[in-house]
Amino acid sequence: MPHSKQPADADRTPPPPMKVGSRTRGRPSPQEAQQLTELILSIARRLFIEKGFEETSIDEICAIGKMSKKTFYARFGEKQDLFRAVVGVLVNEIILDARSKVGRRPDENLHGYLTRVALDLLSYAIRADVVALDRLMIAATPKFPGLIKTYEGARRSAADLIVPFIAEAQARGEIREADPHKVAEHFLGFTVMERMRTASFGVEPNHVTDEDVATTAERVDVFLNGYLRRMPI
Repeated sequence: MPHSKQPADADRTPPPPMKVGSRTRGRPSPQEAQQLTELILSIARRLFIEKGFEETSIDEICAIGKMSKKTFYARFGEKQDLFRAVVGVLVNEIILDARSKVGRRPDENLHGYLTRVALDLLSYAIRADVVALDRLMIAATPKFPGLIKTYEGARRSAADLIVPFIAEAQARGEIREADPHKVAEHFLGFTVMERMRTASFGVEPNHVTDEDVATTAERVDVFLNGYLRRMPI
């Protein structure tokens, strides 16, 4: 495919990305400020996964990023805030990628659609980095109860992905009417979350197996038996 001619400005070499510690003194530009935030999140994500919540220190994050604590605290009030932000970025990445996969195809029946979506979402939920952060939340929540809101927010974001398609199935009369948000949460809890928990315990692998495919189809059967529209007797 031929390339169209680029304007003269496009031939200029773009400026190199900012290297932390190399900028001049003074207030950072908006671009530099955003890069610093992203750097903190990237370092924190790696350290949380490698070392755990308790063992990850703000001092180490600042040392690796070659930044002052003032720079850090201008963005995050405490380590819990940073952890929530790390999880939020991960969830947003997954939601953005998954959104293109959850639509129902014209030729799909309800069972086939729900099975496919459950397996797609399961493939994200049992990813090694997702499981690692899930373990951290489980371990740290007793000491930092506020982290439970992070978990609940992630679960709601996943459920929100399929709410429109649950509502559409209800409008078609394929499943009985109920709060579509509750239906979506029940569906994910039954088809995805239990398998995610076994991955967190380390007793099952971090990828979808043939057994997962068969078990998910069976779980969708059971789910639909509970939500199929019942004709009056």
